[in-house]
Amino acid sequence: MGNLLKVKVLVENFTFKDTDPSFTMYKRVRCTTEDGSTLYFKELIVPRFLQAAVKNKKLNTLYLVDISGGKAHCLIAYENDAVSKFDPDEIQDIAKAFKRTGKFFWFGGALASFLSSFAYGIGIILLPIFMYFGWANYIRIPRALDGKVILEGLKAAGFRFARPAEASGAAA
Repeated sequence: MGNLLKVKVLVENFTFKDTDPSFTMYKRVRCTTEDGSTLYFKELIVPRFLQAAVKNKKLNTLYLVDISGGKAHCLIAYENDAVSKFDPDEIQDIAKAFKRTGKFFWFGGALASFLSSFAYGIGIILLPIFMYFGWANYIRIPRALDGKVILEGLKAAGFRFARPAEASGAAA
């Protein structure tokens, strides 16, 4: 999977905007890697169940999917010394939210372009713009968040899906 990034970082600084019930959009995310270098993410989409990965102020291994050519990334899983978290159903909910947005751009944009072509004559300019945003949100982003592709990428990156139970000090 070419667009899966595995980074071990400490999230330092960010601004966020609650955009959808299933995820939060973080903007201008600044992270520090193990070796002290700094990474910046322009936009980071974080599912609700992975909020702790961003806010816990610990060094975490984040698994990100590049959904917009380096401008936007989606956090799909994370792990640290204690936990590994990944939920394919939540990722599919995010993909469905983008599909809804894509439908809005396609149908609403086509209608707005049609009406504005009569009123102002700019509908010919607006139609390709709305069609591009509709295609990006309805086809390209959900394809990047496909469950089978993500599972293969996580396995190839070495994500630990199930951690062994900790041995308790009690004698058996």
